[in-house]
Amino acid sequence: MKRIRDQIIETAGALFQEKGYTGVGINEIIEKSGVSKAGFYQNFESKENLCVQWLMEVHRQSELRHSTFLESDLTGPELVKTHFSNLSDTMACRNFRGCPFSNTASVIDASIGRIRTEIESHKIYLREFFVDLARKCGFESEAEVIGDHLFLLYSGAATEAQNLRSDWPIRRACELATRLVSTRPVDAEAENELRRKRELLSV
Repeated sequence: MKRIRDQIIETAGALFQEKGYTGVGINEIIEKSGVSKAGFYQNFESKENLCVQWLMEVHRQSELRHSTFLESDLTGPELVKTHFSNLSDTMACRNFRGCPFSNTASVIDASIGRIRTEIESHKIYLREFFVDLARKCGFESEAEVIGDHLFLLYSGAATEAQNLRSDWPIRRACELATRLVSTRPVDAEAENELRRKRELLSV
């Protein structure tokens, strides 16, 4: 049997994902969770605190998935293609409700600092994941730039897939991302050696 705290987080998360943070009230969460009001407040001081805990759990699960993903034996381009394909599957399973962090950010007031902090922290982490993915693709000096491109392609595809309720933006972004990482990275040492040879020949 699930703990009351876990049951509340799971129920609230499903409601937040479906209706958005501002579209869900504490009474609805309590009713759908099947817990008493006292049971709710014994575990969470407010809806804001509950949302923070939910986002922290979503982030933790994301870290676990990404860590396992980067340890895969797939090639870099295969990893990129698989990651975008997984996004397409996830969007379909969520009825085209996209990133919980982006959706929450779009409806909360800027003054809700604790929620905003969790959102920003996750986005920073996600950007770093794509930089690591770029390194997995063989990019070193350009890893940050390539990672940023992947991050923006992924985020933009998720947003437009939600807006249009279609996975074609993800498929197009996947094509671009795969092409991007399939480009042979510049070998800085080889480039410097070639430059030295040219300089010697020009003397």
